[in-house]
Amino acid sequence: MRILLALLLIFNFAYCAKEKSTKEKIMQTNKNLQVYANQKDELNEKIKKTASEILQEEKSLKKYQNDIDELSSVVSNLKEKYKDSQTELNKLNSQNAAIIGLQKDIEDKIVSLISKELAFDLINTQSEKSLDSIITNEVVDVISKNASKELAELAKNYETNQNFINEQDKKITSIKSNMQDYNKKKDELNQKQVEQNKKIDNLKKSKDDYITQLEKLNNEQEAMQKTLEELKIIDDKEEKEKAEKLEKERIAKLEKEKERKKALAIKKGQNIETAQESEIKDARVEKINQKVKQYGSSYQSSRVKKYTGAKTISPLQNPVVKRKFGNYSDPVYNIKIFNESVTLGSKSGDNRVKSVLPGKIVFAKETSVLGRVIIIAHKDGIHTIYAHLSQIAPTIKVGSSVSKGYTIGKISNDLTFEVTQKNYHINPLELISLK
Repeated sequence: MRILLALLLIFNFAYCAKEKSTKEKIMQTNKNLQVYANQKDELNEKIKKTASEILQEEKSLKKYQNDIDELSSVVSNLKEKYKDSQTELNKLNSQNAAIIGLQKDIEDKIVSLISKELAFDLINTQSEKSLDSIITNEVVDVISKNASKELAELAKNYETNQNFINEQDKKITSIKSNMQDYNKKKDELNQKQVEQNKKIDNLKKSKDDYITQLEKLNNEQEAMQKTLEELKIIDDKEEKEKAEKLEKERIAKLEKEKERKKALAIKKGQNIETAQESEIKDARVEKINQKVKQYGSSYQSSRVKKYTGAKTISPLQNPVVKRKFGNYSDPVYNIKIFNESVTLGSKSGDNRVKSVLPGKIVFAKETSVLGRVIIIAHKDGIHTIYAHLSQIAPTIKVGSSVSKGYTIGKISNDLTFEVTQKNYHINPLELISLK
């Protein structure tokens, strides 16, 4: 891990040497992009939660509808029963009215007979009963008995019919009450259904609002990403201009010194070619060259080792090597320095970054120099470093384990890929296969 810390310090020094205004713009843009990324995560979570709530509310709505359908069926059956019972009640009331009429006729007849019998009794109390009166009395008695018998039968039928009427009235009253209860429940369910539909509509509106916000955020993020790329181009341009300026100053200084030495040699009578060969180089540049050369040679001799194990997969699909491991010429000072990593791109345009070996996450966060960085520890003291990621997968946390081929993040442009083993650097191309 000491090599990794040294690497970060070197890059940080170079980063701080850049134009301050552009550096601050890049840092602020990266911060803004991180804010956008966090907001996107929050919106996606809200959309997911709202969609789940909509499903639950729609289930409740469906249950309400099923209950309403059942109650409608019950009310419909009750209406049929009510109709039948009302028809039967009307029939019974008609029959009862006829019985009451017949009963009244009989009662009138009995009253008339009783009145006549009393009249005969009053007449016969004053005189001896004649044969006609005896016969009349007998007839009246028979008629009275028959009428009483008929009346008793009618009274019995009336009572029976009245009982049926009372029962039917109770039945109809019960049906009416049940219909009222069911209709009330149905009305309540209809109201709940209306409220549920309103609630679902509000949830759908919230979901649509979240999606609209997400789309807007995506557009803003894309614009911000474009701005970041433009800032990086400006930053590179400034670095190039700075390097060119320094180089021009160095050459001008060398030329000035060359002319001075030339004039001095002429004055002293020395050969011009000898003077040119003995020109003094820029002390600062020479010092830097010497330091870099010393660092590069010592680094290669003491901090680099060859990998002899089996090859594994590439972190990118269809990779292309844009910068190799080892020595390369620095564009600013035109000196050779040692590159500890490789820069990879994808021919297919697949921006997913995968773990090349199974291991454990030991570092996963954004840095000011290398952007988003993931470091994975593997067996045999091997560490793989993935830098300049545009996105770290949400499942990647320090301490979590990943398998070979697991997607750990994404890139926008290129991937900086580095491999170390027990404080030694390894050429990443010795570890991975490019096929």
